[in-house]
Amino acid sequence: VYFPREKLIYTPGLWMPPLGLSQSYNLTNTFLGGSIFRTEGKFWKWDATGKYYIQGYRMGDFELSGKMAKPFVIAKDTSFIKLTANMNNITPDYLYNHYYSNHFKWNNNFNRTYELRLGADFENPGIRFNAGFRYSIFNNYIYLNEASLPDQANSGFSVVEAFINKDFKIGILNIRNWVTYQKSTTQKYLHLPQLMARNTIYLEGIYSKVLNFHFGLDTRYESSYFADNYNPALGMFY
Repeated sequence: VYFPREKLIYTPGLWMPPLGLSQSYNLTNTFLGGSIFRTEGKFWKWDATGKYYIQGYRMGDFELSGKMAKPFVIAKDTSFIKLTANMNNITPDYLYNHYYSNHFKWNNNFNRTYELRLGADFENPGIRFNAGFRYSIFNNYIYLNEASLPDQANSGFSVVEAFINKDFKIGILNIRNWVTYQKSTTQKYLHLPQLMARNTIYLEGIYSKVLNFHFGLDTRYESSYFADNYNPALGMFY
């Protein structure tokens, strides 16, 4: 990571960092990790992965993830139940703690963020149907506050999400539908629309046996909510 030197030189009417001079920071990480999985058989298929950082900027952090999938047959059609889980305890990105530019400067010492995500899906590829549920818990969440500065939530919160997807295909006509409902226990740190929907209708085919084409219409809807603003100097929403 390279930043301009913090010592500024004054020229008439302007303070600027010395031309061509910068401070550099080198970060390293070392972790131990592994996976265990089962991908064969007609019963449950599953895998689990873990990392633990033993050295460097993220020393003491860990990441755990796992998923299970159970196929079953209904009326000669195979469906799947899928379960997922992720748990992370991670040191915030270096640039959330330390940053220096023409317009912004900060030096923070944020605590590790904690995330727990649980999910369950039902999927039937034969009828182009998928529905699922997500539940997430966040502690020490990092966000950009009203002044466009990184800040850390002083309380935990959770987000619930439920979704359903259904596609139709009739010859070259394709109709794809998505509906998502989500609810957060707070709007202070994370702004989300409660309802989102999307519909895509398109024609798909091959022209003159050589040109694949998609031609159609895409529509989207979001329920009213307080959306984030955008800061072009940072290239981020706050």
